[in-house]
Amino acid sequence: MKGISIGRKNAWKWLGAGVAVLCLAAPFVLRPTFRFYSDGGGLKEEVRSAKPSLREVLWQPPRPLGASINSPRTDEYEPAVSPDGRFLAFTRGRPGGGADLWIA
Repeated sequence: MKGISIGRKNAWKWLGAGVAVLCLAAPFVLRPTFRFYSDGGGLKEEVRSAKPSLREVLWQPPRPLGASINSPRTDEYEPAVSPDGRFLAFTRGRPGGGADLWIA
């Protein structure tokens, strides 16, 4: 079962079909941009970004951040933005196993 879960004091619960997702994603919010990693419903994980449209108060479809962040040969995951918003740190898998921390 895939979806978003909320946990409070060891009491996890599934949020239901209205919030469930069709792919693996680990979101985090940095206003005004929402960044996350996703397998896009497939096998390749990559960092993506989406911006809200304030007119409709809806999020635009997420888009990959491109070759400077996402590699065609490995997975990228666990993105985090520095407190000043200048740097993006993320984990990139290595071909054959293992992973490294990258900062962009």
